[in-house]
Amino acid sequence: MTLCVLVMALIGISLTRKPTDNQCARQLSMWCKSLGDLEAFKHARLTFLSAPALEAVEYVTFDFDNAFNSTSKYRGPPTPEVEEVWFNLTYKHAVEIPEDKIAGLNRSEKDHLAHVPADVGTGYVALLEVFYQLYCLNMIRMFTWWQAGKYPGVPSGLYEAPEDVFRNRMHIDHCLESLRIALMCWGDVTPLLVRLDRQGYDGRKTDFNTHHKCRNWDKIESWMDENWTVYNLYAHSPAIPFRNTLSNLGYLGHIILAGWIAYDGVIFWKRQTNFNQKYATIQDIDNVGSYSSVNPPLKQPSHHWGYGRIMLGFAWQVMLCTAIFLAGSVITAAILPRQH
Repeated sequence: MTLCVLVMALIGISLTRKPTDNQCARQLSMWCKSLGDLEAFKHARLTFLSAPALEAVEYVTFDFDNAFNSTSKYRGPPTPEVEEVWFNLTYKHAVEIPEDKIAGLNRSEKDHLAHVPADVGTGYVALLEVFYQLYCLNMIRMFTWWQAGKYPGVPSGLYEAPEDVFRNRMHIDHCLESLRIALMCWGDVTPLLVRLDRQGYDGRKTDFNTHHKCRNWDKIESWMDENWTVYNLYAHSPAIPFRNTLSNLGYLGHIILAGWIAYDGVIFWKRQTNFNQKYATIQDIDNVGSYSSVNPPLKQPSHHWGYGRIMLGFAWQVMLCTAIFLAGSVITAAILPRQH
C-alpha cells in the first residue's frame, strides 16, 4: 500500500512540475528528438540529440524598448557606425554538422549537401538561421534607404545597373518571404496593450514596450563567435559601408589581369538578365524600381560601370598584350644578329 502511494505521489509530481527552460528549448527544436514511446519505455528515459548552440540558450525576462520615439544603435540613416553594428550582427562564420545528425533536419546524403573542408572534418557546413534572418532584415533596411536616395553607394548584395532591377527585386522578395515564414512559424502571441495618451491618435497609443521572456542574444552570439569551425564558408560576403567611396581599382584589376573572367562575366550577365525577366513575368512585375514616374530613379553613384567595366577590362588586356609583344620584338631584335 505504501509503495502504491509513493508511486502515485511521484506520478503526480511529474505531471505538475513545470518543464525547465532547457527542456522547453529542446522541445522547440526540430533537431532535438526524443526516442519513440517504445524505445523510451525500454530505456526508461528520454534521449535527445544535441542541437548546435542549444547549450547557449539561456532565457532572460525584460520589457522591449520599442516606442516610436525611442533610440537604438540600429536605427537611423546609414552612417559608418550604423553600418558597422548591422555588419557585426550578420557576418558570421559557419559550423560543422555531423553526418549522423542531419536526419533530425529532414535531410540526407541524397540532398547533395556541401561538406566542410577535409582538414576540418567530415560533416556538413551550416549557419544558424537567425543570422541569415538578420541578414535579410538588414538587406531590406539598406534597400529602403537606397530607394530613398539616402544610401551612399550601392548596398552589399544589390546591383546598380538598371537592367539588374529585377535581380534586386528577387533578392528583396526572397528576404521578405523568409522573414514572413519565420514570424508565422514562431507566432508571438504576446498581447499588445493600449495606453490612454492625449498625444496619441484618438487619445490612445499602443504599448509596444511589451514584456517578453527571450533567449539571451549575447550568449548566442558569443557561442557562435567562439565555436565556429569553418572560416567564412558559404557565408554572405561582408558588407563594406559606403563602398562606392572606395577605389574601384581592386575589382577592376581582376578583370584587367584575367580577360577570361570578363568574358565569363558577359555570359553570366546575359543568362542572369534573362532569368530576371522571366521572374518579372511570373511575378507580374513591370519595371519595379526602374526609372518611371511611379518609381523615381535610384540615386546612382558617380562611377557607373556595367558593360563599360567589362569592355574596359578587355581594352586593358589588349593593351597589355600589345605592350608585351612590342617589348618582346625589341628585345629579340637587339639580341639576335641581323640577317643580311
